Amino acid sequence: MLESAQVCLLLLSLLISIYIALDRVREDTIISIVLSIALFGILLREIDIEDFNVPMWVVAIGSGAGRTLLLSIMLAPVLLFMIVKYQQYYDLVKKYFLSQVGLSLVLSFCLLLIGSMFEHEYLLSRTLIEESFELIAYGLFFRAVFIMSQSEVKV
Repeated sequence: MLESAQVCLLLLSLLISIYIALDRVREDTIISIVLSIALFGILLREIDIEDFNVPMWVVAIGSGAGRTLLLSIMLAPVLLFMIVKYQQYYDLVKKYFLSQVGLSLVLSFCLLLIGSMFEHEYLLSRTLIEESFELIAYGLFFRAVFIMSQSEVKV
């Protein structure tokens, strides 16, 4: 139940971030692209692709080392572009991390770290605790993307 809610939040966040990334007028499009790639990776992690009736190559690309390679291939050109255009994006990224969007994403990351600590603990309710932290973290991720959809992070 909690995992289904997580997937729905992630999918909705991914769709919104892709929509924002396609808006070429915005100055913060590059941030939306990075968020879209991150959301795609998190979504692949939450969905057990091997449980679906899909070809083996999809399972290989969508899980484990294949997923890591896929995300690296997607993220590398974007980060390289940002490095080349360092002067243009430094202030944007700095302002972004000091905004409500950045704060929500940092808190989301912290909650994911806390939740992951319960993943291998031998507690009676460890799964509930882990999934609850993840759900709240993904809710914060959705909040960040929703705020971005309402207002652009400008330098």
